[in-house]
Amino acid sequence: TSVHAAQSNCLLDSGSNCNLITRELVDRLKLKTFKKANCIQGISSESLKTNEMVTINVQSFNTDWHQKISCLVVESITPPLPHFSFSTEGWDLPESCKLADPRFNRPKCINLLLGADIMFDVLESRKLQCKVQELPFLIKTKLGYIVSGKVHKVGSPTRNVSAVAVSHPPVQEQLAKFWQLEDVDAHIP
Repeated sequence: TSVHAAQSNCLLDSGSNCNLITRELVDRLKLKTFKKANCIQGISSESLKTNEMVTINVQSFNTDWHQKISCLVVESITPPLPHFSFSTEGWDLPESCKLADPRFNRPKCINLLLGADIMFDVLESRKLQCKVQELPFLIKTKLGYIVSGKVHKVGSPTRNVSAVAVSHPPVQEQLAKFWQLEDVDAHIP
């Protein structure tokens, strides 16, 4: 078997009890999936059924940390994060901090979500406050330092964001399909 590698954009989620990978990343890595029915529940008890899983090796670019994990395969994890680009000018980040994502301030598609079991294994104990108090924290992980906290877009009101989005067809669309099926059944002799 050949080994395929690709850099991916990962979200650490302490509220998730599973790991997720996008179909796009599975296809790009030419991974073989296996069938396993699962139901993911999210915000407002929304649920999403999945029927594929994959086992992958996750590896840090900054350290020797690596781990074999199983992921549920989904079409999408979140909208691109962060939701807007922002400048880090004046942040005065310590030079000793090797960032897990040096481009953390630019929106990008998230194609891997590491749930609580992996997240707490990756976190280390060091947390640094940026020199300017209103800025996010730097948290040391086995992947490198991550940036966590609020960031405000200059000249814009604060935006509400979600960590994980589960999308479904609109209720009206689902009801229309239901009634179409009911109508077909009613005409069968």
